[in-house]
Amino acid sequence: MFKKTAITTVLALASLSANADWYVQPKVGYESRNYEIAFGEGFDPATATIPGLVVGISLINSSGWYADFEVSTGDDEVSNFYLEDDYIERDDFTLSTGWSLGNGLTLFTGFTGADTTIENQKNQSTADYNEVKFRSEGFFGGLAKTFSFNKSHSLSVSAAIGVMEGSYQLNEARDGSGNIDVEGDSTGYSANVAYSYRPGNSLTFTVGVKGQAYTYTDMQDLNTGAFYVDTEETLTNVFAKTSYTF
Repeated sequence: MFKKTAITTVLALASLSANADWYVQPKVGYESRNYEIAFGEGFDPATATIPGLVVGISLINSSGWYADFEVSTGDDEVSNFYLEDDYIERDDFTLSTGWSLGNGLTLFTGFTGADTTIENQKNQSTADYNEVKFRSEGFFGGLAKTFSFNKSHSLSVSAAIGVMEGSYQLNEARDGSGNIDVEGDSTGYSANVAYSYRPGNSLTFTVGVKGQAYTYTDMQDLNTGAFYVDTEETLTNVFAKTSYTF
């Protein structure tokens, strides 16, 4: 899904860049994501540090409007979910657009999706399910402020909130009882601080920190109607990106 969406978006943005007022800015980067997931109250969260590759592309208009598409993916091991550390994978995508309000302020909105998959790859006998998947997707909006010190150096801060749909699946039950599909609401919050350095007119280096929190509420089993406890995912991402403007 991510590859197909990325290709479609890149082609659409590239076709629009023929207008001289538009600029295309591909980017690539690396991030380290400190991940936690907690089920209800009184339980220690499962934790992981997940390295990830980040790729994306932006379409920028000289009038102050932009569109941006970004995906990230990575995997590692998760602790305190199964008896032993085991496999976790995290995939995110974001499609956003924003408008400059002047004085370094930008109003933005978009659509985002996040998938977390935890697997019992070590075939641990204490696991109830061999695979657990969490997903949230929906629309968000936020505000960003950029402080430009000179042509080469700038600092940006942003915050956003999203009202989304949340779901998780418990697959491959070891006792043969079948899968469990649960859906509900997901509210997401994020905050971002980033420093950018431009050694010239085209190349930009950016480093920053991003915090995210997803709260899953009113989670109901699609088959039995039973309700499950609220679940919360939190991430603290440290990232570095390089972009080039054409």
